Amino acid sequence: MRCLKHKAINSGAMALKAEHYQRTMAEWSRIHASPPVQSKDFLEQAAWNRVILDTPLRARSFERDAVMYPLNEDYDYRIYREATFLHCLGGDLRMKVQFMFGLYMSTFFWMSLGPC
Repeated sequence: MRCLKHKAINSGAMALKAEHYQRTMAEWSRIHASPPVQSKDFLEQAAWNRVILDTPLRARSFERDAVMYPLNEDYDYRIYREATFLHCLGGDLRMKVQFMFGLYMSTFFWMSLGPC
């Protein structure tokens, strides 16, 4: 942490362009597999910070409310329809799948039926 050149980021939600995915994941894997500088939990988060801070990848913050957190904040799926990204923080895997399936069905299936 002493050598950080930028403020660390919360690496819980990121988006990568497809053209950068393989290279970025390879770099993250390399960093994550290396011995940690200090013993801490959530080493995968530290590896993401190093990828963003130590590589030439451009990083920018999302607009406010672009990333929303269902199953952690409000369980009503309707408020998440306009989010750019969803990061399901709470619940177990079954709850996440049920939530995302419900959102998918309400977005794509229901809209294909047209006005009632």
